[in-house]
Amino acid sequence: MTAVFLSPKFLLAILVGFILVLLALFITSFPYPAGWDFRNNLWAPSFLLVNRQSPYNLTMMYEIGSAVWMPVAIGMFWPLGYLPLQQASNLWWIITLIGLIAIVWLSSGYQRPPKYLFTVTLILAFLFPPTISHFSLGQITVLICFLFMVLSIYGQKLHPLLIAILIALTLSKPQLAIFILPGYIYSYIKENGSSRAVKLIFLIFLSIGILSIPLFTYYPRWIIDFFQNLMENPDWAHPSSLFLLRTNFNRIGEILWYMLLFLVSGINL
Repeated sequence: MTAVFLSPKFLLAILVGFILVLLALFITSFPYPAGWDFRNNLWAPSFLLVNRQSPYNLTMMYEIGSAVWMPVAIGMFWPLGYLPLQQASNLWWIITLIGLIAIVWLSSGYQRPPKYLFTVTLILAFLFPPTISHFSLGQITVLICFLFMVLSIYGQKLHPLLIAILIALTLSKPQLAIFILPGYIYSYIKENGSSRAVKLIFLIFLSIGILSIPLFTYYPRWIIDFFQNLMENPDWAHPSSLFLLRTNFNRIGEILWYMLLFLVSGINL
């Protein structure tokens, strides 16, 4: 009997059960305020959608703010709308943490990275100031980075439809794919031929359509509010090369940014 309780399988089951209990307590009880980006760009649109209202008309819930994440993000995570904001935010925090752990794991280049180095790297990655800001705001960048790493490492082993779905999800924020996606498509053409690349591009558009089905199902007229949000989204200070160059050098700064864009794109390809 003692051997059964001390067996690795039993101890693993106890550990898994303990972790699940902790996760449940975290989701239901963690009091950290929900981030602005998560609230406005994912939870509120999902909440409105499951209540058959326009997911991109946040004026019914908040006085300021708009939703500007692409519809594929809402189409993927719309069940979060059934949860209260705090619980949904806590769950999103856990999903993001898992994504960060996976990024560090994949970056190691090992199936089983050295435990000490992995632990230290993970702690440093979590304490990196932009990462802290990312968790605080409830951003989606970590998950998109994880998806791109999966594509770059395992792309040749994945079915084209799955690749297309992953790429469609990365387009939740297209600006994050400005270098990675052209490089990936170019690499895909070299390795698989132009005909398969055309098929992949078709599957990407098909995947975008599939992920948008919940929006068309619950509120077919969402597109009007979506484009209105994009057009009315105000300019705001953010740490990008375009903003910094434009702010400091005006029109010349924009020209410098385009030169930088073409230079880095060429190096990337």
